[in-house]
Amino acid sequence: MSDLTDKVRARAKELLESGEVKLVIGHARGTTPYRSRPHFASTPEQTADLIHDVTCATNLAVYVSKPKEKVAVIAKGCDARSLITIINEGQAERGNVVIVGVPCEGKLDEGGLLERLGFPRQVKAVREEGEEVVVEGTEGEVRVARDEVVMPNCTYCRARTPAVRDELIGDPVPAREEADSYPDLAELDAMTEAERAAFWHEQLSKCIRCYACRNACPSCFCPECFVDEYHPQWALHGGGQFRGNWMWNIGRAQHLAGRCSACGSCQRGCPVDIPLMLLNRWMERATNEAFDHLAGMSEEQKQLAALFRKAEAKVEHG
Repeated sequence: MSDLTDKVRARAKELLESGEVKLVIGHARGTTPYRSRPHFASTPEQTADLIHDVTCATNLAVYVSKPKEKVAVIAKGCDARSLITIINEGQAERGNVVIVGVPCEGKLDEGGLLERLGFPRQVKAVREEGEEVVVEGTEGEVRVARDEVVMPNCTYCRARTPAVRDELIGDPVPAREEADSYPDLAELDAMTEAERAAFWHEQLSKCIRCYACRNACPSCFCPECFVDEYHPQWALHGGGQFRGNWMWNIGRAQHLAGRCSACGSCQRGCPVDIPLMLLNRWMERATNEAFDHLAGMSEEQKQLAALFRKAEAKVEHG
């Protein structure tokens, strides 16, 4: 058990015993050693199941919607960004949410790890040691550099220490030097307009319209999504399958402009491996360069749609 897990459990227990909060939302061990699951502790005893390690990838802000009682969230940087966004959009009252920040150096890309190791059924335990992820198998240990097996969005994270929090468990983690650039968009930038169109046609043709991306996203909280409004029918099926796919994915990316926390939950949840974060990051870069705006980095930050001011820079990325 990690030192951070010990501290998370102790603080969660204190919050519940004191009555400061009625619920602590965190992570617990999942069905496999390399996976965690959301955990909702409403009693001090239930905090014993909390963990916090490299497997805790789920954005817990998705479980905070108009809480009637005060809750605490064990929040890494992207969780905190999402929480501030939904608070600023009226989905929760700030006084009802305690943001217990935890530092983060990247969370595990389960699929990437198993593909690299090639023995998913033999994993006995996963732990962090310094800059490495150590995987224990039946034939011994395998050590992998953390950056080689974390989710892609973790490699350019701007908030490895939550920018907004009520308290911090553990030591702050410095921002990455390359966090202000967009290395993940370099290949798209190098394409012609026709090549980019062909790339996205290939990727979006895979979409099965399961809406897992929507369900995993904290910023998708509309009671009725536009694609569920059948009069008119926004996302076409049958002969209009690709047009519907295009409308859904591009429409959703536009809805997330200035609101996405870059947590990667949408891409992580996609069963057909569409690189959805490329769309989100393209929109993030455009809004950041034009309006100097990144979602959830300040409690005083206005919503992008409420800025009503002239763009500060011209975006020339296609």
